[in-house]
Amino acid sequence: MTTELLEFDEFIDDVASVLKAEEGEIKRNGRHVLYKDHLGLHTIGYGRLLDITKPGAGLTDEEAEYLLDTDILNMVDELDSKLPWWRELPYNPRKALLLMSFQLGMPTLLKFKNMLKELEQKNYASAASNALDSRWARQTPARAKRVAKLISG
Repeated sequence: MTTELLEFDEFIDDVASVLKAEEGEIKRNGRHVLYKDHLGLHTIGYGRLLDITKPGAGLTDEEAEYLLDTDILNMVDELDSKLPWWRELPYNPRKALLLMSFQLGMPTLLKFKNMLKELEQKNYASAASNALDSRWARQTPARAKRVAKLISG
């Protein structure tokens, strides 16, 4: 790496450390959360403006894709940790479980005890039926039906 590139990287790191101090951050349970800045505008991270009333606010497509990819990989890690048998499922039930965990979060997914037991035992029709017999299915019926169809094959 050339000296100029090294110097530029150090320059960017220096600017980033100043911005982190100047912009501040709000975290809950170790995670950056939405907050209102000194002007009352929705912000996240270190000054990333999300307030739709201001030009330039929000995420680029590339940033949204990065977040989605990261979220999916984090959910895979959680599934590996909490339900190590999930990778032994056929493709569609495995996909359904990942889709559900993404939508609901792991703590809520783990409340689907009967469905998970049936999935682990490879009783796919019963697992799908259990998935549809839930508040989740009543709240998001079209999505739940698509996921149940994946589970049952």
